[in-house]
Amino acid sequence: MKSLACALLLALATVAHAGRVRHVYRTAPARVGLPTVAFDERYQNNADVILEQGLRNLPLFPAASSAYTWRWNPQTDALERVDDLVSPLFIERGQTLGEGLLNVGLTFGYYRVEDADGERLGVDPVPLSVQGAPIQYRARTDLTYTVSTFNFTYGVRDDLDVNVAIPIVTLDMDLDISGRLRQCCVARTASAQTEAANLSDMLVRAKYRFFEGAWEGGPAVAAVGLRVRLPTGDPSRGLGTGYGEIGPFTAFSTGLIDGWLDTHLDAGVDAGIGDLRRSSAHYGWALDLHAPRGPEWWTRVALAFEILGRSEFAALREPTSVSGPHVTAGGTADLPYLGFEPRRRVYADAAMGVRVHLAESFVLSLGAFKALNTSGVRVTDWSPLAAIEGTF
Repeated sequence: MKSLACALLLALATVAHAGRVRHVYRTAPARVGLPTVAFDERYQNNADVILEQGLRNLPLFPAASSAYTWRWNPQTDALERVDDLVSPLFIERGQTLGEGLLNVGLTFGYYRVEDADGERLGVDPVPLSVQGAPIQYRARTDLTYTVSTFNFTYGVRDDLDVNVAIPIVTLDMDLDISGRLRQCCVARTASAQTEAANLSDMLVRAKYRFFEGAWEGGPAVAAVGLRVRLPTGDPSRGLGTGYGEIGPFTAFSTGLIDGWLDTHLDAGVDAGIGDLRRSSAHYGWALDLHAPRGPEWWTRVALAFEILGRSEFAALREPTSVSGPHVTAGGTADLPYLGFEPRRRVYADAAMGVRVHLAESFVLSLGAFKALNTSGVRVTDWSPLAAIEGTF
């Protein structure tokens, strides 16, 4: 049996050819002589889940709100800021854009994904059982995403906005694959590199402001809305989830220290279209710190900090659909391939940045994004963010 397993491992193609990301990831075991694993539907299912989660957990969509609230002043024939509230980078705020105004923005992010539940992505901690032989299998995975999101918001009325966010994503995937019979033979290794670039999943939003008032801490605004995530990205290229989402949300913004400190809350539900198993709830909290409006340059600068959260309603897959034979101390058992268990997860992230009012209604934002917990397929380090927007 050992000789058979070693012979399988010697059948190796060491260099990957170009191909679709999902196909390359699904068939990685074949590169180290494990075709029965590569073409096992359960292995391929879990490879699909990893690619799907790698993209789903990225902040593809900036807030639909403009950085500042503008209104047209016919007396000066120009746009003017009407309050000191500053929009967070990703969390929605209660204020709307204003009738007839158009906000256009471009947000850039760079994300390196190589973690799964705090462990190296693609490393199976338990040997596979291949024809009864224990095979130590690794497919160390680096997923590098570059995201450019075009964001368009139009004020249908003073209290009603519509928005569409269009992310263009490039994905570079690097695999370091190895497999060997436990305590026998030199490990067989291979590498695979593939890339893709195109449209990812789009987001369409509508927001209605139903309350606007003020108190000693500053303005207070509340809104409700609906957002729809469209499956426009190609999942076979690692650029889309392959399913849509729809659900309501609410947003609330208020001043804490008038002219200096504001807070924002938003929360909503994203129901999986056609598959409620893929549903989740999202929620967030943000603070922005700034000086009151004035002629000095520092009144054009604001600091923003936000916490983003998402809770899945259920596991994306049944364990039996992604698990295959592994060799454990107690014998052979079906465990998730690639060491990634398809359980329900809760995600927590942070984003922070500086927003600078450059001139007229143009705003530059620079910041960073980081995962706060190790749940699921995640970015590992601080990821840089940059955005430019204008209101017309």
